[in-house]
Amino acid sequence: MSRDIRDQLTVKSKDFVAFSLACDENTDISDPVQLLVFVRGINADMEITQELAGLETLRGTTRGEDLFAVVSRVLEKYHLSWDKMVGITTDAAPAMIEKKAGLTALVSQKVSECGGKAAQYHCILHQEQLCAKTIGLADVVRDVVKIINCIRSKALSHRQFRAFWMKLILFLTIRRRWLSRGNVLKRFFELRQLMAEFLSSTSRDTLIASDKRWIFDIAFMVDITDLNNLNVKLQGKVPIITELFDHIKAFQMKLQLLCRHLSAGNLAHFPSLREVNVEVNRLPEYGELLSNLNKEFDLCFVDFKKTAADMEFFISALPRESRLSSRTFADGVD
Repeated sequence: MSRDIRDQLTVKSKDFVAFSLACDENTDISDPVQLLVFVRGINADMEITQELAGLETLRGTTRGEDLFAVVSRVLEKYHLSWDKMVGITTDAAPAMIEKKAGLTALVSQKVSECGGKAAQYHCILHQEQLCAKTIGLADVVRDVVKIINCIRSKALSHRQFRAFWMKLILFLTIRRRWLSRGNVLKRFFELRQLMAEFLSSTSRDTLIASDKRWIFDIAFMVDITDLNNLNVKLQGKVPIITELFDHIKAFQMKLQLLCRHLSAGNLAHFPSLREVNVEVNRLPEYGELLSNLNKEFDLCFVDFKKTAADMEFFISALPRESRLSSRTFADGVD
């Protein structure tokens, strides 16, 4: 099967008028580093081909030149010309993005020598995850996970909780695969009183904190994760870079709006904070968290903003129906 896929890609790659690469460096459980190289090419009929073109284990050094050697072998295997490469996307590993000796620098230099030009991008999903970490409140998520694991770790406690809950359905069944963090926080918030009663009745060491500050923080996290499904929008094979960047810009518009609302004491988009009767003096703190998050997005997505004019030109060249569908607005946030 793998040989068949490789043969199909070899045939299709001959007709590419342009292609881009996505490279991801990972360490497997046995310690060696593996470099995955994905190729996305387009032919004269605007047919797009996207496939894993190479997976190579690096047992020695993992410098930029080592990664570049792997990429060179992949291009040679599929007879891909350097001058047809228009872009490369990587994670933020030093060997990937170092200005002089990183993979992206070496690739750009090679493409330039062959008469082409390759745009360099840091993976949108990776950057979005890095930005999300700046919101802080990690202790809140850690406490929630600890409580859930306490209930879920033993079958007996889980059965006790189901019996305790009577006819209600326990939505927070996590098994070995987690729901999205936003859904976990939301369901936990909805069931916090039942969980507190259950843990208290079973005399367990793990209890749900009762101080207001912790409850306010949970409510705030629930509201901002419920308002935003950005991570889901950025996933999948169909979206193109202009659509993904539109999602980022739309989310930043949301952040700016929510900051203004918090500054004015307007909780129209914060139902959980309203439910717990958040103290007014906490609102500026939450507003600052969102403001800092917005600034982090500005910093992380500078490379995309540099090519904003090219993206606008690309969108303007699309048919009207495609152009409208590619635009993402603030999803009903007024």
